[in-house]
Amino acid sequence: MKMGINMMGQDISLDMSMGGHMSYKVTDVKDTIYDLEVCYDSISIKMNLMGRNMDFSSEKVGDLNDMMSKMMSTMKNKTFNMKMSKKGKIIEITNMDSLYSDFFKMSSLSEEQKIQMKTQMDKSFGEESLKSNMGLTCEIFPYNPVEIGDKWT
Repeated sequence: MKMGINMMGQDISLDMSMGGHMSYKVTDVKDTIYDLEVCYDSISIKMNLMGRNMDFSSEKVGDLNDMMSKMMSTMKNKTFNMKMSKKGKIIEITNMDSLYSDFFKMSSLSEEQKIQMKTQMDKSFGEESLKSNMGLTCEIFPYNPVEIGDKWT
């Protein structure tokens, strides 16, 4: 994503790339709707803001000051739920708070910082963002029928 922002009369450019790997498990099928358990296997964000490069990843564990990467690492392997039509349309995403719960339990951030961090993560990984982004990626299914417990690449 490339974005231009005008903040207090100053033009600011932001180049951002988000990536990650996810796992999906079909837990139920009702008529034309799949119930899925979904989890992140890895997450990353790279951005350049006003010439400053930033790299956040769930795989970075050494830098204690890198709160974004630390939060991403606590989001790994946490399941949330999704309902998807057989055509790939995301109907509903629930249980998103499970992604952040461990981070906020162990974090020494102030309440204000926690709210700010959660707001920032909700914009990138919240229900509305996921519905939009996953809608683009979930339109590709295997050619054979999918049943409860099936996996596909």
